[in-house]
Amino acid sequence: MKKLIIAFLVVVLLGCASSPRIVSYEDRIIQKIIEVEKPKDVLFSLSMDWIAKNFNSAKAVIEYQDMTTGRIVGKAVMPVKYGMGVPMNTHFTLTIEVKDNKVRASVEDAYVVVSVAGHSSQQILDNEFTINECLRPAAEKMFSNLEAALSSKSSNW
Repeated sequence: MKKLIIAFLVVVLLGCASSPRIVSYEDRIIQKIIEVEKPKDVLFSLSMDWIAKNFNSAKAVIEYQDMTTGRIVGKAVMPVKYGMGVPMNTHFTLTIEVKDNKVRASVEDAYVVVSVAGHSSQQILDNEFTINECLRPAAEKMFSNLEAALSSKSSNW
């Protein structure tokens, strides 16, 4: 019985001690392609409107916008639930690319700011668990919200 308990403790401790698998930069990018039957200029305008309505300040978020190339790039923050369901503000780059009938939205360069004893540092989200189990669901929810905004019928008031 004593050997069984020791074996169990070794397995548990080794399991907890193993470091999470670090993923490549490409695997840290979360993307969704949204197909909507609308021209490029309308999708671009709707995407800009969605950013303005879903982030505190569109002017603070948007770093680059070009209607000709159909590209919007911004630095954004959203709460993401990590260990034990505790939400942390997660910073990331949001890229929206539009062309006729399609939008590609991407989240990349995600990090959280960790503060300990008055010192802050950026913790890059680069391990498989935080990307797939924490950030991906939050990004997919955000993408679904974008898709709903792009798919909505405009009202002529």
